[in-house]
Amino acid sequence: MKKISIVLLAMLFVLSIAVAASATQVYVDGVTQATGWLDVNKTWIDDGLLCWAASASNILAYTGWIGAPDLSSTNQIFDDFKAHWNNDVGTPIYAIQWWFDGVNPMQGRPLISAQLTDFTHTGFYTTTLFNDNIRSAVLDSDFETTISHYVNGDVGISLKIAWSTGSHFLTLWGIDTATDQIFITDSDDDGTVLQAYAYDPTTRQLNYRGASRLMTAIYGLELWGADDPGPTPRPGGPVPEPNTMLLLGSGLLGLWGARKKFKK
Repeated sequence: MKKISIVLLAMLFVLSIAVAASATQVYVDGVTQATGWLDVNKTWIDDGLLCWAASASNILAYTGWIGAPDLSSTNQIFDDFKAHWNNDVGTPIYAIQWWFDGVNPMQGRPLISAQLTDFTHTGFYTTTLFNDNIRSAVLDSDFETTISHYVNGDVGISLKIAWSTGSHFLTLWGIDTATDQIFITDSDDDGTVLQAYAYDPTTRQLNYRGASRLMTAIYGLELWGADDPGPTPRPGGPVPEPNTMLLLGSGLLGLWGARKKFKK
């Protein structure tokens, strides 16, 4: 009996360390460090400036706002963007609006944003659904709260980083406010991997691939829901939360207490 009690106490100790380490590390619904996230990569052939479309493709595939059975994966969606847009700078929010209702708000303004070159796409959803499900925010000194709010809101998230000569869009999947890290996938890294990048909590500067980049804006798209008409719901299940770990720990503690009482 004593040996069993020691084992249970050891399990509780290890569990408490795991809970403490993971309590501040939060991911969007269905995502862990190992699974659930999406990462489409550029081919670097006529898509070198399409990071915004790549991030939008990840978001659309993740949230379940697909176009058709053959436009459901992030690679298929990205290919569709490349077939309809020119290779120029843009913004995920305009890409997603075009996906919903076939409209590019920046069409006719080539000095500001990418332009449609193929007008056969008329939209898979509606402007109303786009307005009801899109989110955006400018990041300021309270950016950790904003990012955490989006992550906890279980939306597909695109993060804009900027510097003096340009900008870039990443797909954001999680944040750890204890270690000052965000977890992203990147169309420019030529690999399918979830990256962890450190940030400065006072300046919004992200240490992106060895360079300092300012996190300036965030865009979110809500998950396709049961009340929204669409081809198919987003696949994936819930992620075990720290609360689940705590419940397990409580159960072990109760078992240890019961054994101790039985022994008396």
